Parts: sequence; C-alpha cells; structure tokens
Amino acid sequence: MLGDEYPAFLNIYRQFPTIGIRVNRLKITPDELLSLLPYDLKPIPWTEDGFLVSGDLRPGKNPYYAAGLYYVQDPSAMAVSVLMNPQPGERILDLSAAPGGKSTHIASIMRNRGILVANDTNPARVKSLAKNIERWGAKNVVITNETPKRLSEKFGVFFDKVLVDALCSGEGTFRKDSVARRKWSPEFVERCSLRQDGILHHAAKLVRLGGVLVYATCTFAPQENEGSVLRFLDNHPNFRLLEAPQFDGFDSGKPEWINKSKGSDVVKDCVRLWPHRFSGEGHFIALMKKVELQEIEPVLVSEEHDEKYPTEERTLFESFVSEACLSSAFSEMKMSLKGTYLYGIPEGLPDIRGLRVVHWGWWLGTMRKKRFVPSHALAMGLDPKDVKSVIPLSLSNPDTLRFLRGEVLPSKGRDGWTLVTLDGYPLGWGKRVNGRLKSHTPKWLRWI
Repeated sequence: MLGDEYPAFLNIYRQFPTIGIRVNRLKITPDELLSLLPYDLKPIPWTEDGFLVSGDLRPGKNPYYAAGLYYVQDPSAMAVSVLMNPQPGERILDLSAAPGGKSTHIASIMRNRGILVANDTNPARVKSLAKNIERWGAKNVVITNETPKRLSEKFGVFFDKVLVDALCSGEGTFRKDSVARRKWSPEFVERCSLRQDGILHHAAKLVRLGGVLVYATCTFAPQENEGSVLRFLDNHPNFRLLEAPQFDGFDSGKPEWINKSKGSDVVKDCVRLWPHRFSGEGHFIALMKKVELQEIEPVLVSEEHDEKYPTEERTLFESFVSEACLSSAFSEMKMSLKGTYLYGIPEGLPDIRGLRVVHWGWWLGTMRKKRFVPSHALAMGLDPKDVKSVIPLSLSNPDTLRFLRGEVLPSKGRDGWTLVTLDGYPLGWGKRVNGRLKSHTPKWLRWI
C-alpha cells in the first residue's frame, strides 16, 4: 500500500519510539519551561506547546512533571487537539478521554473558560483520567464514566465540539505497545470498525448545529479510518467533511485504499500521520461539521445545574479560606456539594443528575466531621499569590523529593495548611503542626 515509502516505514520499527512533552499553558509558557528543563528539545511543527525529547530520558520522572508543568505525549497525538481548535468559552466533549492527553491539551487552550466534559466508559481508566486532570490544575472539567448513548440521551445537541478518539486496532502504536501487537488480527480490525460506527452515531447527536465532530484513531487500517468516515457520512447526510489545516509531516486521506464509491474522494481532506515522515507514531484525523439538525435528535439541554451548598458546609469551607487563602480566589465561583465533595461548578453546566459523574468540576476538597480538607486538585489550580502560607522549594533542594515521597519535613511557622511550591509552581498541600510539615501529596503521585 505504501509502495516506494515502505522500506522507510519498515525501518522505523528498528528504532526506539519518540518521546514528546507538551506545555501546560494554564501554569507556564513554553519559553519559561525551556529555561527550567535540562533536556535537548526540538519543536513540533503543528503546535508551539509541543517538543520532541532527544536522548534516553524519562521526563515523567522529573518533579516538574509532578507539578503539572507538562504532559508526556506522542507528538502525533498532539495534532488532534490543534486541528480541533477549541476556544475559551466553548462546550466541548472528549468522549474517550482516558488517560487524559487530549483532554489536558484542550483544557490548556480553553484557559478555564467554558465546559469540558471528559468521559471514558472504562471505570479503571477513568481513574487515571481524573488524576491527570487533577495534576493539570484545570478548573472547568467535568469527568464522567458513561456510554455515548446515555450521554446523548442526557445532553442532546449541547456541544460545540465533540472528540471521538476511538478505540481502534492500534497499529500506529506497535512500536511502543507490545499488547497492541499481540491483540491485532484482521478480525479485531473488523470488530473495531463496527464499534466505531456505533460510537460515531451517538456522538453525532451531541453536536450542535454548526458544531464539529472530530474523529481520530491511532491506527493505519483504512477500514477504521477512511472507511469509518465514509460510512458515517453516508448515514449522516447532515454532516460535511472539512478540509483540515496542513502542517509539515501531514499526509492526506487515501480514498484509493478503500472500496471505490461515489464521493469517496472527499476523504482526501482527512489527515494521516506516519512515523517515517515525522518523529511520532501513527494517527488519523477527520473534522466533520454539522450543517443541519435531524428531527430525531433531542433538543438542547436548557435546565442549569441546581446548586446544593448547605450552610454548615459553607461555614467550614469559609473557615478554611480564612485560614489559608484569599477569599477573592473564589468570589465568582458557583459551588455545589456532592456527597462529601465540594466543587467549583463550570458556568452553564446543565442538570446531568442520573449520569455517572466522577467529578462535577474543580474538586475543592472533602467535608469531614467539623472540618474541611482541601484536595490536591485545589492546590494545583490555585495561584500561589492567593495562598497565605507558602513554602518555596527548588529542584536542587532535597526536601522536594522528600515532600513528594510523603515524608514529614521540619518547618517553622504558623500551624495550618501550607502550599508547597516548586520554583514558584504549586506542588501540593502540606500541613504544619508544631514545627513539622506533613506532606499531603496523594499516594498515587508519591515517588517511592
């Protein structure tokens, strides 16, 4: 199928996978991160926020990673959110979001304005998604664990953009994923394509008029790429395929690789990314715009989320804020109590009771008996300027690793909650008692 390009393609699989990192614009600029990291970094053509990491390095083991300053991601995967072009204030759904690479990218671009619903159907994978969103410091993300069908029944045509990063045969990940290699078979490709058809059908019902459905896979299989797009367009004439922007390293869709049919040339407007054309793995991306509504689609959800914030819990939170933070950091926030968890709710979130919601927005903390315990998500989303007591650490300070291991540190000062920072960026909460600082780094983030 690749013809003259096949030897170059095959040779890639004798080389190690590439590593990319992407800057968290909610916390830091690319230039600021470059000044901190001791790595040899090369820019990625399609995003100013992404860099290739040269050499045998493990950027996920750097304390700056624990501080949420960047995400480790395949450079090709970064192209999906760039082409989606999310905007601050939009309503966006990432339908298969775990472990959170594309959701964190979207959240960075949205600048905490609008609503991002990050969903995954797998209960185990949605936990890793929640951890990455927590570390990222995003405040406008709702995390759900639902099927596409139930989401479409609840939300209706609510979203400006919907991303379907579809479960696929994973051919584009073979260089780095031995499980994907073992699972592959022609029958698996067929099963994946049928599953993708069903997901896309329900995803279409979630896109508002004029909104965009983004379809992405990490496979090379035409049946799951150009084939899935053509089948969707045949069954959903109210969508039109958009021509995707082009960057160095991009290739077009391949209509010649699927059964010829009327209008199949349209898939040339899709994007393919190949590992032998750029230092990344394989990806496929299609952008489809909804140009009219269908009668069978449910109407836009209009009823806004109902606030529940009892007086006793409000008093406990305000007492914490009085002790540890500036009240101006929460002055314009709508809050709601869900069980024992207190959330900052994104503006305009509709009533989605009945869905399996993991987090309803920015998780502020937990109500315990007669006290409020701040969450790691709160620490990572706060500006240190809004916190009254801050302990500044640096990369060279051995207390940084001790804190990340959950060790108790000697610390002089007033008792109470204290924000620990790494070179000025939040790293987590500590609680000072009698000259000792107990680390409240969550167990899943601790460095053993």
